[in-house]
Amino acid sequence: LDLLRTSYGPFLLAYLLFYTFQYLGVPIFPLVQVSVLKLSDGAISLGSGLFYLAMLLVSLRIIEISARLGHKRSLVFGAMLYSAYPLFLGLARGPALFWVASLTGGGAWAIANPGLVNRLMEKTPEAQRSSGMALHNLALNLGILLGSLAAPLLGDWAGLQTALLIVGGLRFLVGGIFWLWG
Repeated sequence: LDLLRTSYGPFLLAYLLFYTFQYLGVPIFPLVQVSVLKLSDGAISLGSGLFYLAMLLVSLRIIEISARLGHKRSLVFGAMLYSAYPLFLGLARGPALFWVASLTGGGAWAIANPGLVNRLMEKTPEAQRSSGMALHNLALNLGILLGSLAAPLLGDWAGLQTALLIVGGLRFLVGGIFWLWG
């Protein structure tokens, strides 16, 4: 726990916030897709396919992106761009914007995910790598739990699509927090 008293503490808090805000939207996404937008199984499947296609295509360029931006800026950019998925889905009135959200979200995740791992490896002191990884794993699991538990409360309080706009704003905000503490 001594590691948390160093600059690694705020860094890990930024990761906890990212994971919390990431999973804050996950339980709401399918509710909006089915109950609000009334998307068919085919439309949802196409959206999933577009997400993973974008993720694959951007992943093929991730070495160039990371070399150009560096790991910290890749993480910040990916985290901020990752806010587009809930924002677009929150604004959607039909399948078209859902598909735009899927393409953008897949591309953003292809940047954010390696940014998370690469920056974590850069910031974790080599002599305390096992402790740092254990603390990260705790932050990841706590973020999943907090986000998943808070999502229904947020959805009930704000309404489903408004909740997604809030989630998008929080995801964008954590990109700025990564800039400060990451």
